[in-house]
Amino acid sequence: MGVPTLFDISVSRQIRRTAVRCVLVLALGTVSACGGGGGGGGSAPAPLPPANSPPTLLGDLSPTFSENQIVSFFLSVDDPEGDTVTITVGNSSDGQFFTLDTGSGEIRSTQAFDFEMPLDSNTDNVYEQLVTLDDGTTSVNRTVRVTITNAEEPPTCVPVPETAVDENTTGTLATLIGTDPDAGDEAIAVFEDLMVSDMRLDGSLAIDPTTGEVTLTAPLDAEAFAADFSFMVTANYRTNGLFDRCSVTVALNDLPTRVTSGVLLTDNKAQLEPLTDLNGGGVHDFWLADESDAVAAGEIVGSLVFGETLSAEVLANGAATIDVDALSATQALRITVAFNRGGGNATVASALPIADLDGDGDDDLLILTNQPPNDGLDPTRRPWGYVVYAATIAGNATGSLDLNTLAPTDGLSLTGPVDFNGTSAGYAVADVDGVVGDELVIGLPDSLSFSSEEGTLYVVNGTALAAASGNLDFDLEPSTRTFVGPIIPDPSFTVGPPTIVSDLSGDGINELVLQSRRAVAIVPSANLVGSSGGSIETLNPLLLDLGGDVAGVVDSGDLDTDTTSDLLIVRGGGAAGTEQASVVFGAALQPIVASNSTVTVDDTSFGAGQYVAVTSTGIGDLSEPVTLTRIGDLDGDGRDEVAFGLLNDAGNTPGSIYIVRGATLSGLAGTSFDVDTFSGTDGTRISPVPFLFNSLSTQLALAPDIDGDGLPELYVVSNQRLQADPPGLGAIVLSTDVSAALAAEQLEIDMAALFFDETPVNP
Repeated sequence: MGVPTLFDISVSRQIRRTAVRCVLVLALGTVSACGGGGGGGGSAPAPLPPANSPPTLLGDLSPTFSENQIVSFFLSVDDPEGDTVTITVGNSSDGQFFTLDTGSGEIRSTQAFDFEMPLDSNTDNVYEQLVTLDDGTTSVNRTVRVTITNAEEPPTCVPVPETAVDENTTGTLATLIGTDPDAGDEAIAVFEDLMVSDMRLDGSLAIDPTTGEVTLTAPLDAEAFAADFSFMVTANYRTNGLFDRCSVTVALNDLPTRVTSGVLLTDNKAQLEPLTDLNGGGVHDFWLADESDAVAAGEIVGSLVFGETLSAEVLANGAATIDVDALSATQALRITVAFNRGGGNATVASALPIADLDGDGDDDLLILTNQPPNDGLDPTRRPWGYVVYAATIAGNATGSLDLNTLAPTDGLSLTGPVDFNGTSAGYAVADVDGVVGDELVIGLPDSLSFSSEEGTLYVVNGTALAAASGNLDFDLEPSTRTFVGPIIPDPSFTVGPPTIVSDLSGDGINELVLQSRRAVAIVPSANLVGSSGGSIETLNPLLLDLGGDVAGVVDSGDLDTDTTSDLLIVRGGGAAGTEQASVVFGAALQPIVASNSTVTVDDTSFGAGQYVAVTSTGIGDLSEPVTLTRIGDLDGDGRDEVAFGLLNDAGNTPGSIYIVRGATLSGLAGTSFDVDTFSGTDGTRISPVPFLFNSLSTQLALAPDIDGDGLPELYVVSNQRLQADPPGLGAIVLSTDVSAALAAEQLEIDMAALFFDETPVNP
């Protein structure tokens, strides 16, 4: 049946026997013979035929081949008399695995043989065939034996189905499986050379070299990766120098998060500013400015969030998740105003509380910007800021307010000199002259090119602002005192953003502080009251020389309970391991505030108990390496605590916030406090969320009290965007959580546990 084989052909063709010897070759299943010549004439008797010689099967009758290849060899037939030879092959079970090419005599196997799985009849890897040769007179049998030998074969991997693992867990991921066809090789096989497709996972996995079990040794945070993240694990399965590459794909399951304490803001809000109670809800409100790259072209937007919106939920549940853009008209007021975007600069609106201007007994809201408005007015007289009366806010039922449509009863449109427009101005609002009503203080660098070392300080009289109620457009110029810098002839000390700090001179009036490139200038309130304008030098400021560092924000509070305000200063541009911030205690500072002198802020000017240098091996970001703010008395000892934020701490952990006790800073025997040696007795540390809050430079602020303990909360916002959920970048840490940690001398508060808890909750 089918193609004839060497073993199923039986052909007989009779030809005359001659004495001529021929080599017979298998062809078409017959034997060819070479004949002799005819006889001569005459009548002599025919001779007797010679004795017959049997045919012979030529070639290698016992060929040997390695496994895993097609077998091929050749045979031929020799008959001494040249007889026609009939070949008969035994029809054994081994014959099914070979074919005969009748033209060439090639014997060829129908498949490659596997030594470990023999197919011959007695499974000894010798495929035997009986061949019979018959020349018509003599018949002989020959056996052809094809031997298959063993060869070293590579191992192979068994496909493993894709698997999944929950974030925040460890344990077995999958088991890689390999096989080896060679007997005994699986006993010596090893899994080695483990690799992971994402380098961020290096060191997080291990493999058992014997069993192939892949284990996750460190928990993974799904928020650190893209949504629907998966990775591939591969390893070599090796035996006797040969190997195959085994792999498995693992998906990372992102568990849902929840807030356990505090408030998570699910929008990217870059700036929070605490305000007073503007809507009469009983809780202080706050302003959230939209991040500039999310603002529509030509429009500044922000949300005035009413404090009771958060307070009610926090007091009821201890936690809240707020989508600011989805708040209702009774929960927040969306404020918009059209402004230009000059020179590609970011446009951000600031909101500050200002003392009652319309005489209704409630503080009002001041909104300012660093860009000129897009109102089509004469650029020398166009509005650059707005005042919104508290009554306007409380009476708004729509949830939105366009400042370009203010009515005279709604607030003030502030116009002023062209210098106010299109600059990166710094603003401050407070009483600095001892008269009822807040002054508006504006500090401007050179308004055109920023190349000049000159700057201008504007102080707008608070009484004049209050008297403007009812007049929509208010020209600030007649009520503004103007002072021109630099502070001193050294051009390195230039006018910068103003800050209002608590009374440092002892006259009961707030002081004005100017920040410059290398110094902090304290302007005594008494000097400011009696001056009508001129140069900065005429205000006789006390210059605190920071020794070449760039000054950051300053704050004040009583850290040592002597009823005199102490000064907190950020030291910018310092190298790792150097002074990052300074504390100058009021008792040492008060006698020299009005001295019109320059004081170097270091331990040469101030001794123990007068001055503290805050140092760390951590580093900061550009000119503002740390964030520093006074919080209030969180541990109940009468001293204010200080929040100190580092970009990187000693362990290179991004974004840690240190809550340092006032007692720690005021009770030092020396003049230096090293954050790297921080312990639970010094305060507590708010640990960051990896890939989220990993940079806190200028990103730490106070929020109004929403947990009812009378202390402000901490607002933390990151400049890092998440690749996966949750999308929120702002979080309000409750002062009650910090107070509890301080009371227990707890070294660390886990921010992830507060705002991104992923522990399954029982139904």
